[in-house]
Parts: sequence; C-alpha cells; structure tokens
Amino acid sequence: MKKWGIIVGIVVLICIWQSWLIYHRASSYEGTAEQKAVAKAKAHYHISKVKDVTFYNGNRSYHVLRSVLKSGKEVYIWVPDKKGGKMLEKPVKDGLTKKEALQSFSKLNYDVSKIVSAKLGIDNSQPVWEIIFIDHNKEYNYVYLYFKNGKEEGHILHI
Repeated sequence: MKKWGIIVGIVVLICIWQSWLIYHRASSYEGTAEQKAVAKAKAHYHISKVKDVTFYNGNRSYHVLRSVLKSGKEVYIWVPDKKGGKMLEKPVKDGLTKKEALQSFSKLNYDVSKIVSAKLGIDNSQPVWEIIFIDHNKEYNYVYLYFKNGKEEGHILHI
C-alpha cells in the first residue's frame, strides 16, 4: 500500500509540473510577441517611451502601442503580427480617446448590459475602436467606431 502512495504522489507531482510548464509557456508567448512588436516599432520610429501595448485580433492581428516619440509627440502605432501587414502611426490627438469612443458608442442606443472592452484595432485598413459588449440576452456584440470621428464603421451582433 505504501508503494501505491509513493507512485500516486509522483504522478501528482509530474502532473503539477507539466501544468506549470504549459501555463508558463502560454503566458510567456504574449510577452514575447509584445516585445517583438515593440522592437519592430522602435526600428521604424524614433520612440523614446512606450506607455502601453494592447493586442487586437481582427481580420489581421496587431499590437497597438501608445508611445512618445523623441520629438515629444504622443502617437499610436499599429504593428502587424505577421509579415505583409503595414505599420500605421497616428497622433493620439488626431483621434478619439477611449472615454470619447465610449461616449460616442453610448449615443448609438444598443441594448447594453455590460461593456467587456474597448480597444484600438484596424478594420478595412482604417484605425477603429472595437467595443465589445454583452446585451440583455447575454450575447456578445462587437461595434467598430472610426478612430478619427467616432462614427460607426460596422458591427457584429448577437454572437
């Protein structure tokens, strides 16, 4: 009986160890991809500081950096995850803030129970704010607002 206890203990330890390895590899991937995106942006732009990095997964995947250039100008830089996509840089002042995007969204009169997220992305080669929300039927919905003016670019409803 003592041998079975030792064998079960070893199996449990191996399972815990393997679970930790899987978790560690999965969580470190995003950090690695984020670091690659920052390095790619720094190679193309004169960045003095990266304030924030978010991930957008639409038709193409992008990391969106909120950065300060050496000139002092604050910009968003969209960095594609795969080759073939073009980097895009827009001054922060040329578009809506997250708060302004959410205010524009609230004027559209959607059936909103809870806002899940609001983040920058690109749709049809245009910078957009992606607003994800849950309606009162507990269905997910996506609304895209143009970064420049907050007008609705498109939506995907009732998922």
